[in-house]
Amino acid sequence: LETKLNVQQLCEELQMETTTTPKISTDPGRFVCNYTYYYSMDKLQNTTFAASDATSRDVYSLFLHVPKFEVAPKEEQMKFVADLMTKIHLQLCSS
Repeated sequence: LETKLNVQQLCEELQMETTTTPKISTDPGRFVCNYTYYYSMDKLQNTTFAASDATSRDVYSLFLHVPKFEVAPKEEQMKFVADLMTKIHLQLCSS
């Protein structure tokens, strides 16, 4: 199972624009992380939702591991997540 998002593009754009160094991984970890990622991907793989304009919209899923605040400060992580959400929005609007 893989996300429909262009993760490579997201990663490259964020590497150019942030001080954080995001990396793509195919290992979601064990136990809770693995279960959460697999479950969301499985449930959303072929899911569309009806939009208010009577069209259907694909549903996307992405799992993001973040370090402890001792490794990367909370403010830095919050900015990174906000930047990531903006990049995802732009990517989906352009497709």
